[in-house]
Amino acid sequence: MDQIDLENLLAGQMADWRQFVEISAPVILTTVRRIFARYGRNGSPDEHEDISQEVYLKLSRNDFGLLRKFDPKKAKLSTYVGVVARSTTIDYLRKQRPEADDIDAIAEKIAIPFNNFDGGGDPAKAPAETGILATLNALPPALLSERQQKILSLLFDQDLDPEDIAEKFGVATQTIRSAKHKAITKIRRYLLAAEADERVI
Repeated sequence: MDQIDLENLLAGQMADWRQFVEISAPVILTTVRRIFARYGRNGSPDEHEDISQEVYLKLSRNDFGLLRKFDPKKAKLSTYVGVVARSTTIDYLRKQRPEADDIDAIAEKIAIPFNNFDGGGDPAKAPAETGILATLNALPPALLSERQQKILSLLFDQDLDPEDIAEKFGVATQTIRSAKHKAITKIRRYLLAAEADERVI
Protein backbone atom coordinates (compact mmCIF):
# COMPACT_ATOMS: atom_id res chain seq x y z
CA MET A 1 0.00 0.00 0.00
CA ASP A 2 3.00 2.27 0.46
CA GLN A 3 3.33 2.59 -3.31
CA ILE A 4 0.11 4.66 -3.40
CA ASP A 5 0.68 8.22 -4.57
CA LEU A 6 -1.15 9.86 -1.69
CA GLU A 7 -0.60 13.36 -3.05
CA ASN A 8 -2.42 12.53 -6.30
CA LEU A 9 -5.12 10.67 -4.43
CA LEU A 10 -5.81 13.66 -2.19
CA ALA A 11 -5.87 15.85 -5.27
CA GLY A 12 -8.86 13.86 -6.48
CA GLN A 13 -7.21 11.64 -9.07
CA MET A 14 -9.72 8.82 -9.59
CA ALA A 15 -7.13 6.39 -10.90
CA ASP A 16 -5.16 6.71 -7.67
CA TRP A 17 -8.32 6.34 -5.58
CA ARG A 18 -9.25 3.16 -7.46
CA GLN A 19 -5.75 1.80 -6.89
CA PHE A 20 -6.00 2.69 -3.20
CA VAL A 21 -9.35 0.88 -2.87
CA GLU A 22 -8.04 -2.18 -4.69
CA ILE A 23 -4.94 -2.45 -2.52
CA SER A 24 -6.56 -1.54 0.82
CA ALA A 25 -9.67 -3.73 0.45
CA PRO A 26 -7.96 -6.93 1.73
CA VAL A 27 -6.51 -5.06 4.73
CA ILE A 28 -9.93 -3.69 5.64
CA LEU A 29 -11.75 -6.98 5.13
CA THR A 30 -9.20 -8.90 7.21
CA THR A 31 -9.54 -6.36 10.02
CA VAL A 32 -13.34 -6.47 9.90
CA ARG A 33 -13.41 -10.28 10.09
CA ARG A 34 -10.89 -10.28 12.91
CA ILE A 35 -12.92 -7.91 15.06
CA PHE A 36 -16.11 -9.87 14.34
CA ALA A 37 -14.35 -13.03 15.52
CA ARG A 38 -13.18 -11.30 18.69
CA TYR A 39 -16.80 -10.49 19.48
CA GLY A 40 -17.78 -14.12 18.84
CA ARG A 41 -19.48 -13.44 15.52
CA ASN A 42 -18.82 -14.39 11.92
CA GLY A 43 -20.83 -11.65 10.27
CA SER A 44 -22.41 -11.88 6.85
CA PRO A 45 -20.70 -10.83 3.60
CA ASP A 46 -23.22 -7.99 3.41
CA GLU A 47 -22.18 -6.74 6.86
CA HIS A 48 -18.51 -6.94 5.95
CA GLU A 49 -19.20 -5.02 2.75
CA ASP A 50 -21.25 -2.36 4.53
CA ILE A 51 -18.53 -1.77 7.10
CA SER A 52 -15.85 -1.64 4.41
CA GLN A 53 -17.86 0.98 2.56
CA GLU A 54 -18.24 2.97 5.75
CA VAL A 55 -14.45 2.90 6.18
CA TYR A 56 -13.99 4.39 2.70
CA LEU A 57 -16.65 6.99 3.44
CA LYS A 58 -14.80 8.00 6.60
CA LEU A 59 -11.52 8.25 4.74
CA SER A 60 -12.93 10.29 1.84
CA ARG A 61 -15.42 12.47 3.72
CA ASN A 62 -14.76 16.22 3.91
CA ASP A 63 -12.22 16.23 1.10
CA PHE A 64 -10.29 13.23 2.46
CA GLY A 65 -10.04 14.92 5.85
CA LEU A 66 -9.10 11.74 7.73
CA LEU A 67 -6.59 10.64 5.11
CA ARG A 68 -4.95 14.06 5.19
CA LYS A 69 -4.14 13.48 8.86
CA PHE A 70 -2.08 10.41 8.02
CA ASP A 71 1.56 10.92 8.98
CA PRO A 72 3.95 8.49 7.23
CA LYS A 73 6.57 9.28 9.89
CA LYS A 74 4.38 7.71 12.58
CA ALA A 75 2.91 4.65 10.83
CA LYS A 76 2.47 2.82 7.57
CA LEU A 77 -0.60 3.65 5.51
CA SER A 78 -1.80 0.06 5.83
CA THR A 79 -1.62 0.35 9.64
CA TYR A 80 -3.50 3.64 9.59
CA VAL A 81 -6.26 2.22 7.38
CA GLY A 82 -6.45 -0.87 9.60
CA VAL A 83 -6.97 1.34 12.65
CA VAL A 84 -9.87 3.14 10.99
CA ALA A 85 -11.37 -0.21 9.93
CA ARG A 86 -11.02 -1.55 13.45
CA SER A 87 -12.72 1.47 15.02
CA THR A 88 -15.53 1.39 12.46
CA THR A 89 -16.17 -2.31 13.05
CA ILE A 90 -16.22 -1.94 16.82
CA ASP A 91 -18.69 0.94 16.54
CA TYR A 92 -20.91 -1.21 14.32
CA LEU A 93 -20.85 -4.19 16.67
CA ARG A 94 -21.57 -2.08 19.73
CA LYS A 95 -24.72 -0.80 18.10
CA GLN A 96 -25.84 -4.38 17.39
CA ARG A 97 -25.54 -5.66 20.97
CA PRO A 98 -27.66 -4.86 24.04
CA GLU A 99 -25.63 -2.58 26.29
CA ALA A 100 -26.43 -4.57 29.42
CA ASP A 101 -24.88 -7.71 27.96
CA ASP A 102 -21.90 -6.07 26.30
CA ILE A 103 -18.98 -7.26 28.37
CA ASP A 104 -16.57 -6.14 25.65
CA ALA A 105 -17.86 -2.57 25.88
CA ILE A 106 -16.33 -2.42 29.35
CA ALA A 107 -13.10 -3.83 27.97
CA GLU A 108 -12.98 -1.23 25.24
CA LYS A 109 -13.68 1.64 27.63
CA ILE A 110 -10.70 0.73 29.79
CA ALA A 111 -8.54 -0.24 26.85
CA ILE A 112 -6.20 1.15 24.35
CA PRO A 113 -6.00 4.13 22.14
CA PHE A 114 -6.67 2.50 18.79
CA ASN A 115 -9.80 0.69 19.93
CA ASN A 116 -11.70 3.73 21.04
CA PHE A 117 -10.18 6.99 19.93
CA ASP A 118 -11.70 10.42 19.90
CA GLY A 119 -12.53 12.68 17.00
CA GLY A 120 -14.62 10.29 14.95
CA GLY A 121 -11.95 7.62 14.66
CA ASP A 122 -8.93 9.86 14.15
CA PRO A 123 -5.78 7.87 14.94
CA ALA A 124 -3.83 11.12 15.20
CA LYS A 125 -5.76 11.91 18.37
CA ALA A 126 -5.03 8.58 20.05
CA PRO A 127 -3.21 8.97 23.38
CA ALA A 128 0.48 8.27 22.98
CA GLU A 129 0.97 6.20 26.10
CA THR A 130 -2.08 4.51 27.42
CA GLY A 131 -3.25 0.96 27.15
CA ILE A 132 -4.68 -1.80 29.22
CA LEU A 133 -1.49 -2.02 31.30
CA ALA A 134 -1.81 1.63 32.31
CA THR A 135 -5.36 0.91 33.45
CA LEU A 136 -4.41 -2.27 35.29
CA ASN A 137 -1.66 -0.44 37.14
CA ALA A 138 -4.28 1.96 38.49
CA LEU A 139 -6.39 -0.90 39.89
CA PRO A 140 -5.87 -2.66 43.23
CA PRO A 141 -3.00 -5.16 42.75
CA ALA A 142 -5.05 -8.09 44.01
CA LEU A 143 -8.05 -7.43 41.79
CA LEU A 144 -6.79 -9.60 38.93
CA SER A 145 -4.41 -12.51 38.84
CA GLU A 146 -1.10 -12.12 37.05
CA ARG A 147 -2.38 -14.46 34.34
CA GLN A 148 -5.55 -12.43 33.81
CA GLN A 149 -3.49 -9.26 33.47
CA LYS A 150 -1.23 -10.91 30.92
CA ILE A 151 -4.18 -12.17 28.90
CA LEU A 152 -5.81 -8.72 28.80
CA SER A 153 -2.53 -7.16 27.76
CA LEU A 154 -2.08 -9.64 24.92
CA LEU A 155 -5.67 -9.19 23.78
CA PHE A 156 -5.82 -5.42 23.81
CA ASP A 157 -2.32 -3.98 23.78
CA GLN A 158 -0.85 -6.51 21.36
CA ASP A 159 -4.08 -7.19 19.45
CA LEU A 160 -3.68 -10.98 19.59
CA ASP A 161 -6.64 -13.27 19.02
CA PRO A 162 -7.76 -15.71 21.75
CA GLU A 163 -6.53 -18.57 19.56
CA ASP A 164 -3.02 -17.11 19.44
CA ILE A 165 -2.94 -16.59 23.20
CA ALA A 166 -4.25 -20.08 23.85
CA GLU A 167 -1.37 -21.45 21.81
CA LYS A 168 1.12 -19.37 23.82
CA PHE A 169 -0.28 -20.68 27.11
CA GLY A 170 -0.84 -24.20 25.85
CA VAL A 171 -4.53 -24.21 26.79
CA ALA A 172 -7.89 -24.35 25.04
CA THR A 173 -9.19 -21.17 23.40
CA GLN A 174 -12.27 -21.29 25.60
CA THR A 175 -10.01 -21.07 28.66
CA ILE A 176 -8.66 -17.74 27.38
CA ARG A 177 -12.15 -16.44 26.60
CA SER A 178 -13.31 -17.46 30.07
CA ALA A 179 -10.33 -15.78 31.74
CA LYS A 180 -10.99 -12.61 29.78
CA HIS A 181 -14.66 -12.61 30.73
CA LYS A 182 -13.91 -13.13 34.42
CA ALA A 183 -11.26 -10.38 34.42
CA ILE A 184 -13.53 -7.83 32.73
CA THR A 185 -16.37 -8.77 35.08
CA LYS A 186 -14.11 -8.08 38.08
CA ILE A 187 -13.07 -4.73 36.64
CA ARG A 188 -16.66 -3.79 35.88
CA ARG A 189 -17.74 -4.59 39.45
CA TYR A 190 -14.84 -2.60 40.82
CA LEU A 191 -15.64 0.44 38.64
CA LEU A 192 -19.34 0.29 39.49
CA ALA A 193 -18.50 0.12 43.19
CA ALA A 194 -16.14 3.07 42.82
CA GLU A 195 -18.88 5.07 41.09
CA ALA A 196 -21.29 4.22 43.88
CA ASP A 197 -18.79 5.40 46.49
CA GLU A 198 -18.35 8.69 44.62
CA ARG A 199 -22.11 9.25 44.58
CA VAL A 200 -22.28 8.65 48.33
CA ILE A 201 -19.48 11.14 48.92
